[in-house]
Amino acid sequence: MARTYRNLWPHLVSFENLWAAYRAARRRKCRRRAVAAYELDADQHLLRLQERLE
Repeated sequence: MARTYRNLWPHLVSFENLWAAYRAARRRKCRRRAVAAYELDADQHLLRLQERLE
């Protein structure tokens, strides 16, 4: 039987969830230039992403 979840989207697009996903994605990649450049303004990038998703 499939489960349904109500009001899941707000949790998915929360800054805390996006930050956790970012941290998991960058694991073992921090020496790459693109990752290092993104990390300089990671909080701003994630806030913009959150705004777009909402």
